[in-house]
Amino acid sequence: MAPRADWRDVIGGLVFVAVGLAFAAGALDLPLGDARRMGPGYLPLAVSLVAIALGLLIAVPALRRAGGPLPPIEWRPFLAVIGAMGVFGLVMARFGLLPAVAAAVLTSALGDGRSRPLPALLLAAFLAAMAWLVFVEALRLPIMLWRSPF
Repeated sequence: MAPRADWRDVIGGLVFVAVGLAFAAGALDLPLGDARRMGPGYLPLAVSLVAIALGLLIAVPALRRAGGPLPPIEWRPFLAVIGAMGVFGLVMARFGLLPAVAAAVLTSALGDGRSRPLPALLLAAFLAAMAWLVFVEALRLPIMLWRSPF
């Protein structure tokens, strides 16, 4: 009798493949160029192909390997992370980078019942400062940092 598949790795690998395929489809809408003159779609397509290959390297061997049962889905962390991405997009468009990063961190902190307000606020402030340093100061991207709602 063949061993049961390791469904955790099969599903994880298939997620890599699905994300890689989705990004590859988006990258194909952009000019690719070639290795000497890369277009805007070249790197996203290359990274997508790496993700697809890694996904297959994870999923295919797991079909022949025994694994434990799948754990139940933990909805609270899942919804907190999805919510944090939505909050980031909404807050970024209206209020700027610093409030968006802080709001996303605080929203994602709701995914863990052990999370406390003060460490979450400190992490939000630290990550907002790091986002400012990296994107605005180091990379000189023209990103709106803060817009007052008044």
